[in-house]
Amino acid sequence: MNKICALYTNELIKLKSKASTWILLALMIVSSFLTPIILGQFYIEGLSSYNDYLAESLTKEQVTHLRDSYSKNLGDIDKLIQHETISYNVNNKLQEVFSTYLTFNEDDLQSYENYLIYNTLLAGYDFDKYPITETYLSKYAYYEYRHYQYRICDLNSEPFDARDSEWFAAYDIATKCLDNAKKALFNHDYAPLIEAMRLDNFEDEAKRVERLSKVDLDKNLGVNEADHLMNLLNEQETAEDCIRTGTEPVQTEDGDRLKLLTSSKRNQLEERIKIIDHLFEKKETTNIMRIAAMEVSKLAQSIGRFFLIVLLIVVAGGCISQELSTGSIKSLIIAPVKRWKIFLAKFLSVLTVVIVGSLILTCIVAIGTAIRFGTENLPSYYYVSDGVVKELSFYLYSLLHFLVDNISLFIYVLLAFTISCMTKNTALSVGVSMGLILFNSLGSSFITMFGQKRWIDFLPFSNMDFSSFAFPHESLIGSLSVFESTSINNNSLLFSTAYILIMIFILMLIAYDGFVKKDIS
Repeated sequence: MNKICALYTNELIKLKSKASTWILLALMIVSSFLTPIILGQFYIEGLSSYNDYLAESLTKEQVTHLRDSYSKNLGDIDKLIQHETISYNVNNKLQEVFSTYLTFNEDDLQSYENYLIYNTLLAGYDFDKYPITETYLSKYAYYEYRHYQYRICDLNSEPFDARDSEWFAAYDIATKCLDNAKKALFNHDYAPLIEAMRLDNFEDEAKRVERLSKVDLDKNLGVNEADHLMNLLNEQETAEDCIRTGTEPVQTEDGDRLKLLTSSKRNQLEERIKIIDHLFEKKETTNIMRIAAMEVSKLAQSIGRFFLIVLLIVVAGGCISQELSTGSIKSLIIAPVKRWKIFLAKFLSVLTVVIVGSLILTCIVAIGTAIRFGTENLPSYYYVSDGVVKELSFYLYSLLHFLVDNISLFIYVLLAFTISCMTKNTALSVGVSMGLILFNSLGSSFITMFGQKRWIDFLPFSNMDFSSFAFPHESLIGSLSVFESTSINNNSLLFSTAYILIMIFILMLIAYDGFVKKDIS
């Protein structure tokens, strides 16, 4: 054991004496630390611009300008509007309604609809108290109000003689919904908005908005935060539907089809429902800063990971082949030490670089992200243990996720180490490993073109993604996730684990056999 420790220490000293090790390590640290600092503001501005693009900017001055513009284009509106009192038979009761007939063409009708909306807003809406673009409630109520105003105008485009009891029923619902939407917009109140949805038979949507209203007690929840919560409710409803039907939709080369739920998938969906309930109880929402922090953190890890990959491949690919080519390994071979101990010491030194490099990279990225965005904007990961929702800190989640996500990296490092044990050509071991890493990035997308084929499940690339097993609820963190995984892993955790362990065993066996039996001349 003492000899193994001495050999292991000697290998680490060799690594420390190499300039390439320090250069690559420095590049990894600098790039992963500066990425959040430098690019953070660009992400924030980009997301803000995207939100501004989605949100219609409506100040009183802008509405006035738009109203006047539509009014000028339409000219004398009264010439295109007719009024008449019409009698309808509803439930065997004769009812008289003062009706309007709009004779506009299609383009002018849309202009008239907008004119009515803006004119009504100018007549009584408080733009200073309830800016339409600032809260989810005001924006959602505004679009609902527009929707029902459009519907009424479309109904009023029907000639008088073509209107029947069915038309009257639709008009009655639309006017009641419009009145409720207007109350919701002008009074900044969820209750009439929910009532409008129920009148219009949108019960599911009404339930979601009603649940959101219990979180947004101050009625000042932002659009982005509320959209995140509504997406969570949609996910929860989808999970509940899957559990109720016992099936889940999957994509195949023949189109979408339903697949029976496995017990593990059912448990995962049940956990997802609990986590969403927990997020609503905590009233935890996302915001631009959190989204930017997650995305910049992923980008920083990707950039730092590139230099870590190069470092690990160079270390693993040259730890033996370089010594074989220079002949420096003879001093170890002629020493009274068994070759398996030399092999083990070299392998442990490579493994140490993998673990230490991953720890350093994760810590540097977390520090840089925390400095730029603040610790309060670093979201936690939630999971379920013993039926209870628990929280994993951003720092620990980032480290564990990075380690799990880099199982594939370890395989390529081991491959470089194996080739290094079998040849004196360092460039070959490094080049082959780097080439396979590049192919892994592109191969997943290429292989998916074949559809769901059974043979794909037996490829190495199809069994290297363990992050979906370890962190099945990652999407609930609330990130926009522009770096979505292109994993094609459709196998079970047991199958993929067994596959990877067998691959590791074979590579280790080949490496050991190649090193121990090699003739050192």
